[in-house]
Amino acid sequence: MTPSLILPADKAHALWAETYDRDPNALLALEERIIEPLLPSLEQKVILDVACGTGRWLANLIRRGAKFGLGVDSSREMLQQARLKGSIQGNLIQGDSAALPVRSCAIDFAICSFATSYFADLRRFARELSTILRPPASIFLTDFHPSAHLRGWKRAFRHNDVVVEASSFHYSIDDVCDNFLIEGFELLTRVEACFGEGERHVFEECGKGHLLNQLSREPAIFVCHFKI
Repeated sequence: MTPSLILPADKAHALWAETYDRDPNALLALEERIIEPLLPSLEQKVILDVACGTGRWLANLIRRGAKFGLGVDSSREMLQQARLKGSIQGNLIQGDSAALPVRSCAIDFAICSFATSYFADLRRFARELSTILRPPASIFLTDFHPSAHLRGWKRAFRHNDVVVEASSFHYSIDDVCDNFLIEGFELLTRVEACFGEGERHVFEECGKGHLLNQLSREPAIFVCHFKI
């Protein structure tokens, strides 16, 4: 049996950073497939990638024509990897996503990818975003689907032949939506997405193509699009 270890999110991400962009990830591929058709025009907009990690979405959104983009993450190791992407190396700040180092009403568009379940206080997070967003602004939130936890899925990766799981909070999608609605956001879109043919190449690259049909029967992620 492969040894396993559960670590606090910050310690887990410090270990995960080096391989995060390198290892095939069907969850990230599914997220991109769902979000990209929903993205608004970003021309002349200031955008924020909250808990940006290695800057995957920040680089993508800047390529789409954003006027200016900023990424904030608490992990020094993740930001070190993000800085290897030349297009965003000067657009990154180490900081707390619950106390964002951004002035009020400065952001036109934000995204927070696979991070809401790391926040101990969702209401505080939603309030912080309501402060820094400039109406009319929108934000996309994505995360591991709550039902996936119930089916035994883990936020895990391999490090030196050990399976490392990042500890997280288990919120329902209604929990997420309710906290944002209380802080003045309007829910535009809620998607509970399953794997499909669009992710087959990732499964096959991992040597798990035979599992796609089985894993496509239940939602893997959720995407919520809010405006304020």
